[in-house]
Amino acid sequence: QWHEKLLNLSFAFSAYEEPTIRNAAIKAIWQLADSNSHWEKVVEDRAVRFMKRILQREPTGEIFSDLYIKLP
Repeated sequence: QWHEKLLNLSFAFSAYEEPTIRNAAIKAIWQLADSNSHWEKVVEDRAVRFMKRILQREPTGEIFSDLYIKLP
């Protein structure tokens, strides 16, 4: 389950304003997707789900709700 939280965190950073951080997050997500077919499917499904939310006519306040993680 920590893999899922890490993936969510990476997706959150992929929308970060600072290009260096954003690019590092995107690169990490690509590397994870390239690591094996399971993670490729997980990353693809997650990306499609987020894009559908972003492209809604009227985005809701929960648009990035599952990107937030609770730190210990």
